[in-house]
Amino acid sequence: MSCKLKDGELPALMRQLTAQQAAFAKPSQQYGAPSADVYQLPKPVTAFGYASSEVVVTPGRILLAVPGEAMAKAVGKLKLKEEEYSPARREVRPTVNVVAFQLSHKALENKLLVGCEYQHADAARWVRS
Repeated sequence: MSCKLKDGELPALMRQLTAQQAAFAKPSQQYGAPSADVYQLPKPVTAFGYASSEVVVTPGRILLAVPGEAMAKAVGKLKLKEEEYSPARREVRPTVNVVAFQLSHKALENKLLVGCEYQHADAARWVRS
């Protein structure tokens, strides 16, 4: 969740998470259009100054679902650049960004998704089918 994964670590990420935390074995909820797997962890994890027990995986992204956080506050706190029709983002390196955005899926309403975006084909396969 710190946007420090190397490209070689991306293919095995979901297997490694499952080995470390049984909650990653199966999403508690799955959505399509856009695709999102929601995992409910027994204890909160932290990233970028946020904490949540809900982790969301979308193609190329792993995120915390933070209830009640305003997008504008996150943009300032994380020094993100807002883009129309795209998540607010800040580049970490050419293929990795810190991102923040919201989705309208029922379980994710009123939650800010904050985390990492990996622009790599292996990361795009993280969502379970």
